[in-house]
Amino acid sequence: MRDIPVVTSGYTFMVTGEPEGKTNPDGSPYRPKDRNDVELDQPFVVMLLAKPKPVPGQPRRKDGEEIKVNLPCDPGEGFDLGTFVELINPVINTFEMRDDDGRISNAGIWWKADGLKPAARPVATKPPAGSGSAASAADKASKAA
Repeated sequence: MRDIPVVTSGYTFMVTGEPEGKTNPDGSPYRPKDRNDVELDQPFVVMLLAKPKPVPGQPRRKDGEEIKVNLPCDPGEGFDLGTFVELINPVINTFEMRDDDGRISNAGIWWKADGLKPAARPVATKPPAGSGSAASAADKASKAA
């Protein structure tokens, strides 16, 4: 399967490595060609920290994973380190590598998106009303008095 759509609404993404153009081993810009042998724009890659968004009533998760996302072209200005972003049309693809004996020696996924757009900095969400403890309710009542 190729270009499997991904729903990312439950995650925040922060730039940890600014977008940079893909290069050939000799350092020259990598310029892929389409099926008609027409040269395409230089693809870019960006490193992002993907973290689950907080869920009300559950402890905040501290884990996250750094992912590399392939982009078809330069995403433009404004994607500096620490910037929160959203992925435009994100997809994943699978890969596998085989050793000399034909056995799978490595496998995984790689990310691709049509682009990036700035996202609002995530804000901690408050638990729903009435989900607080009896102690916090008593504390609020004493402050009101």
